[in-house]
Parts: sequence; C-alpha cells; structure tokens
Amino acid sequence: MDNPVIDNKLKVFVSSAMGVKKKTKSSDSFDWLEIRKAVKDALNQCPYIQAFTIESHASEIPSTEYMLYNVEKSDIVVLIVKDEVRPGTHKEYIYCQEHKKPLLGYFFTEKRLKKAQRN
Repeated sequence: MDNPVIDNKLKVFVSSAMGVKKKTKSSDSFDWLEIRKAVKDALNQCPYIQAFTIESHASEIPSTEYMLYNVEKSDIVVLIVKDEVRPGTHKEYIYCQEHKKPLLGYFFTEKRLKKAQRN
C-alpha cells in the first residue's frame, strides 16, 4: 500500500545535547549528531510526520535562540537526555511548558546505551 500524500504533516523537532563524540563511563562512545539523525530518520518513516533537527538548516542567530525558534515552529518536541539535563535542554523544556507545546522526553542511561549498542 502506498503512503498517502499529507499536506500538513506534524512538525517534530528532535533535540538533544550538542557535541560530537563523547566517551561514556563504559569507554564506548556515542555521537549526539548520529542519535538525533537516527531518531529523525525513524520518525520520518511515518507519512504524517516531518521530523527535523537543529542541523537541518543553517542559521546566523545564536544557537540558543535558534533552538527556541525550532521549538516554536514545531508541533511536538522530542528531547533526548542522557545523564543530565543541560542548560539548553532546560530552556527548551521551560519554553514547551510556558507555550503548552507537546513534549516527549526520552531519558537514557549507560545501561540502556550498552543494550542498544549490542542490538
């Protein structure tokens, strides 16, 4: 069955900490960019969703303002958090609360990371 053509897709902003590769306690490493891309690509498999990340477009405005701009233009926000809520993530969370923006928070730990890497 072909996917339907949807003119007005749900805009889902996928956000997490920034940074490139990061060592974990288990000495394995993960890449926030790869994680955001994997989540975005998985969500975009649904014909009703248009997922995007901060990397999707270039911007000349400061990164914190740009993150909040992306939160504002989205219908739903997905926050991916590992170990700690960083200041930028906290601002996005507060913005979602103040503007009644639907938010899905995914919190993961070293244990979950190891399990996902094995699969």
